[in-house]
Order: sequence, then C-alpha cells, then structure tokens
Amino acid sequence: MSIAAALSVKELGRELGRSPSWVYKNWEELVIQKVIPAPIIETGGPVWSAAQVYAYLDRKLTPAQRAAAAAYRAALAAALATPKEVAELDEVEAARATLARRFAPADLSGTIYDSDQG
Repeated sequence: MSIAAALSVKELGRELGRSPSWVYKNWEELVIQKVIPAPIIETGGPVWSAAQVYAYLDRKLTPAQRAAAAAYRAALAAALATPKEVAELDEVEAARATLARRFAPADLSGTIYDSDQG
C-alpha cells in the first residue's frame, strides 16, 4: 500500500480521529466550514483527494511541521503495507536470510565483524 491518492469516508475518519459514521453524517458541514475540501466524487459515497485533504489539514502548520506530518503519513502507509500473517512473515524472513547469505562478505575473520574482537 502506498500513500493513497484518494480517501474514503473510513480513511478520512482515520485522518480526523473520527468514526466513518460521524464523517458520513458531518462531511457536508465540514466542507461548508472549510475544515475539509469538497469531495471529488459524491456518488456512491464521498471520496476525497488525499492531496487536497492533507493541504487543508496542514495549511496552518510550519514547513517543518508539514514535512513531519508527511513523514508520519508515509510511515503509517508503510506500516499498514507490512505483512500481518505468520506465513507472510516467514516468507519475508526467508527472503531476508537468502539475501544476507548472497551478499555477505566471504571472510569476516579479523575484521570489525568478527565476534571475538571487542
């Protein structure tokens, strides 16, 4: 999962710290009050441009705070994209071990990697 290009009611609720039902009931008033932008799609349930929502939410932040907010959102997207099931985690670990064996230096004795040296 990458950072979303569009936000559903559920995703907007997560951004606002509200339930999807609360967002669905109140989104029109939030648009009127300029808390959020108008949705890009209303038919079948409103959908918002993620870039526009983040611009609205971040507009009063300093540039440094905006950068931090973007970093937090990217970290959340990465965390949500990580495997959650044991089988997937085993597969990831097996791939990691294969890469470690393939790219490990042939001889680490007498180097800083040698476990006998402090």
